[in-house]
Amino acid sequence: MEQASFATALNRHRIVGVDSMVFIYHVEAHPSYLPLTRALFKHIETGKIKAVTSMLSLTEVLIQPYRKGRRDLAVFYRALLTEYPHLEIRPLDLETAELAAAIRARYETSTPDGIQTATAMQQGATAFITNDRRLARVKELDIVLLDSYL
Repeated sequence: MEQASFATALNRHRIVGVDSMVFIYHVEAHPSYLPLTRALFKHIETGKIKAVTSMLSLTEVLIQPYRKGRRDLAVFYRALLTEYPHLEIRPLDLETAELAAAIRARYETSTPDGIQTATAMQQGATAFITNDRRLARVKELDIVLLDSYL
């Protein structure tokens, strides 16, 4: 039931932003979230939706693999974020930085959250997939919280 309603939520959008934690849940096969992340990545892989994330996601997902000396896992994450079909990883540019600052000021988000949501908005996303409840304040995107579908 939850997976079906999550798929319905995804189907309302053509482009979605994806937060760093979603990649981590998927790669680490988090038992609670894996059914949802599988559905998300299937939608992305098949082109039902396009996904975008900030280059910041690469930094965030690589921290633990580097900390643990898991170069193999770091290589896997890099490939996932840079080679997955219909997933675009975007660098921080001037316009996105300014929008991130505006989002941070308006909603009192963290700088990384401002960058992530601004990146999604700059690329035409209408939703942002996350599990960060603090982002529910951002009104310019449909904030899709994974916990809402458990």
